[in-house]
Amino acid sequence: DETVIDSTNFTVTSDNENALVNGVEGPAYLAFDNDLNTIWHSNYSPYQALPATIEVDMKEVQNIDKITYIPRQDGSPNGRVLKCEILVKANAEDEYTSVGTFTWDNNIANKYAKFDAVDARYVKISVTEGATNSSNQFASAAEFTIHKVKEETPEIPEEVQAGINMTI
Repeated sequence: DETVIDSTNFTVTSDNENALVNGVEGPAYLAFDNDLNTIWHSNYSPYQALPATIEVDMKEVQNIDKITYIPRQDGSPNGRVLKCEILVKANAEDEYTSVGTFTWDNNIANKYAKFDAVDARYVKISVTEGATNSSNQFASAAEFTIHKVKEETPEIPEEVQAGINMTI
Protein backbone atom coordinates (compact mmCIF):
# COMPACT_ATOMS: atom_id res chain seq x y z
CA ASP A 1 0.00 0.00 0.00
CA GLU A 2 1.72 3.16 -1.22
CA THR A 3 -0.16 5.28 1.33
CA VAL A 4 1.51 3.64 4.36
CA ILE A 5 4.06 5.97 5.91
CA ASP A 6 7.36 4.22 6.69
CA SER A 7 7.61 3.98 10.48
CA THR A 8 11.37 3.32 10.59
CA ASN A 9 12.25 6.77 11.93
CA PHE A 10 9.20 7.30 14.13
CA THR A 11 9.65 7.97 17.83
CA VAL A 12 6.97 6.02 19.69
CA THR A 13 6.15 6.40 23.39
CA SER A 14 3.31 5.31 25.65
CA ASP A 15 2.00 6.22 29.09
CA ASN A 16 0.83 2.62 29.57
CA GLU A 17 3.06 -0.18 28.30
CA ASN A 18 4.39 -3.36 29.79
CA ALA A 19 8.12 -3.99 30.07
CA LEU A 20 9.57 -6.14 27.28
CA VAL A 21 8.62 -9.82 27.70
CA ASN A 22 10.52 -12.50 25.73
CA GLY A 23 11.48 -9.89 23.13
CA VAL A 24 7.99 -9.94 21.60
CA GLU A 25 5.55 -8.16 23.92
CA GLY A 26 5.37 -4.89 25.81
CA PRO A 27 6.68 -1.51 24.61
CA ALA A 28 4.68 0.61 22.16
CA TYR A 29 7.41 0.62 19.50
CA LEU A 30 6.53 -3.04 18.86
CA ALA A 31 3.27 -1.85 17.26
CA PHE A 32 5.29 0.08 14.65
CA ASP A 33 7.98 -2.50 13.78
CA ASN A 34 6.24 -4.11 10.78
CA ASP A 35 6.21 -7.47 12.58
CA LEU A 36 2.82 -9.08 13.30
CA ASN A 37 4.47 -11.44 15.80
CA THR A 38 5.40 -8.65 18.21
CA ILE A 39 2.83 -6.65 20.17
CA TRP A 40 2.43 -3.54 22.25
CA HIS A 41 0.57 -4.40 25.46
CA SER A 42 -0.67 -2.07 28.17
CA ASN A 43 0.85 -2.63 31.59
CA TYR A 44 -0.36 -5.77 33.33
CA SER A 45 2.53 -6.24 35.76
CA PRO A 46 1.58 -4.24 37.73
CA TYR A 47 -1.86 -3.63 36.21
CA GLN A 48 -2.52 -0.10 34.95
CA ALA A 49 -6.10 0.81 34.02
CA LEU A 50 -7.06 2.31 30.66
CA PRO A 51 -6.78 4.70 28.98
CA ALA A 52 -3.54 3.65 27.34
CA THR A 53 -2.09 6.27 25.05
CA ILE A 54 0.55 5.94 22.35
CA GLU A 55 2.23 9.07 21.01
CA VAL A 56 3.97 8.99 17.64
CA ASP A 57 6.38 11.60 16.28
CA MET A 58 6.61 10.99 12.54
CA LYS A 59 9.56 13.47 12.38
CA GLU A 60 7.91 15.48 9.59
CA VAL A 61 4.47 16.84 8.79
CA GLN A 62 2.43 14.47 6.64
CA ASN A 63 -1.04 14.84 5.13
CA ILE A 64 -2.84 11.86 6.71
CA ASP A 65 -6.39 10.49 6.53
CA LYS A 66 -6.31 6.95 7.94
CA ILE A 67 -4.80 4.69 10.56
CA THR A 68 -4.92 0.92 10.30
CA TYR A 69 -5.03 -1.12 13.50
CA ILE A 70 -4.02 -4.79 13.35
CA PRO A 71 -4.98 -6.64 16.54
CA ARG A 72 -2.69 -9.24 18.04
CA GLN A 73 -2.84 -12.38 15.90
CA ASP A 74 -1.97 -15.03 18.53
CA GLY A 75 -5.57 -15.94 19.37
CA SER A 76 -5.72 -14.11 22.70
CA PRO A 77 -8.45 -11.47 22.95
CA ASN A 78 -6.53 -9.59 25.65
CA GLY A 79 -6.20 -5.96 24.73
CA ARG A 80 -7.98 -5.93 21.39
CA VAL A 81 -8.85 -2.28 20.95
CA LEU A 82 -12.63 -1.84 21.04
CA LYS A 83 -12.69 1.95 21.30
CA CYS A 84 -10.07 4.64 20.83
CA GLU A 85 -9.71 8.33 20.11
CA ILE A 86 -7.16 9.61 17.62
CA LEU A 87 -5.68 13.06 18.04
CA VAL A 88 -3.16 14.95 15.92
CA LYS A 89 -1.04 18.08 15.84
CA ALA A 90 1.45 19.56 13.38
CA ASN A 91 3.88 21.21 15.81
CA ALA A 92 5.22 20.22 19.23
CA GLU A 93 3.81 23.38 20.84
CA ASP A 94 0.32 22.92 19.38
CA GLU A 95 -2.60 21.42 21.29
CA TYR A 96 -3.80 18.02 20.10
CA THR A 97 -7.02 18.03 18.06
CA SER A 98 -9.30 15.00 17.88
CA VAL A 99 -9.97 13.56 14.42
CA GLY A 100 -12.48 11.08 15.81
CA THR A 101 -13.43 8.30 18.19
CA PHE A 102 -13.54 4.84 16.66
CA THR A 103 -15.36 1.70 17.83
CA TRP A 104 -14.33 -1.71 16.52
CA ASP A 105 -15.53 -5.31 16.72
CA ASN A 106 -13.78 -7.81 18.99
CA ASN A 107 -11.97 -9.96 16.40
CA ILE A 108 -8.57 -10.24 14.69
CA ALA A 109 -9.55 -8.51 11.43
CA ASN A 110 -7.79 -5.29 10.44
CA LYS A 111 -9.56 -2.15 11.68
CA TYR A 112 -9.57 1.24 9.97
CA ALA A 113 -9.86 4.73 11.40
CA LYS A 114 -10.71 7.00 8.47
CA PHE A 115 -10.94 10.76 8.94
CA ASP A 116 -10.78 14.02 7.01
CA ALA A 117 -7.29 14.71 5.67
CA VAL A 118 -5.16 16.67 8.11
CA ASP A 119 -1.55 17.84 8.24
CA ALA A 120 0.12 16.23 11.23
CA ARG A 121 3.53 15.35 12.57
CA TYR A 122 2.34 14.00 15.92
CA VAL A 123 -0.35 11.35 16.34
CA LYS A 124 -1.87 10.24 19.63
CA ILE A 125 -3.88 7.02 19.88
CA SER A 126 -5.80 6.87 23.15
CA VAL A 127 -7.38 3.48 23.87
CA THR A 128 -10.38 3.82 26.18
CA GLU A 129 -11.89 0.34 25.89
CA GLY A 130 -10.21 -3.00 25.33
CA ALA A 131 -11.18 -6.67 25.22
CA THR A 132 -10.22 -8.89 28.10
CA ASN A 133 -10.45 -12.38 29.48
CA SER A 134 -10.42 -11.06 33.06
CA SER A 135 -12.05 -8.24 35.01
CA ASN A 136 -9.30 -5.81 33.96
CA GLN A 137 -9.31 -4.06 30.58
CA PHE A 138 -6.12 -4.02 28.53
CA ALA A 139 -4.88 -2.60 25.24
CA SER A 140 -2.66 -4.31 22.69
CA ALA A 141 -1.71 -4.10 19.03
CA ALA A 142 0.31 -6.13 16.57
CA GLU A 143 0.62 -3.07 14.34
CA PHE A 144 -0.62 0.45 13.75
CA THR A 145 0.06 1.99 10.35
CA ILE A 146 -0.45 5.65 9.53
CA HIS A 147 -1.55 6.47 6.00
CA LYS A 148 -0.89 9.57 3.95
CA VAL A 149 -3.52 10.89 1.58
CA LYS A 150 -3.37 9.10 -1.75
CA GLU A 151 -2.18 11.45 -4.46
CA GLU A 152 -4.65 11.47 -7.29
CA THR A 153 -3.26 11.57 -10.81
CA PRO A 154 -5.23 14.27 -12.59
CA GLU A 155 -7.06 13.13 -15.68
CA ILE A 156 -6.14 15.00 -18.82
CA PRO A 157 -9.21 15.82 -20.94
CA GLU A 158 -9.26 14.17 -24.38
CA GLU A 159 -9.07 17.52 -26.17
CA VAL A 160 -5.92 18.46 -24.27
CA GLN A 161 -4.46 14.99 -24.77
CA ALA A 162 -5.13 15.34 -28.51
CA GLY A 163 -3.43 18.72 -28.46
CA ILE A 164 -0.39 17.27 -26.69
CA ASN A 165 -0.03 14.65 -29.41
CA MET A 166 -0.69 17.04 -32.28
CA THR A 167 2.13 18.23 -34.50
CA ILE A 168 2.02 21.55 -36.27
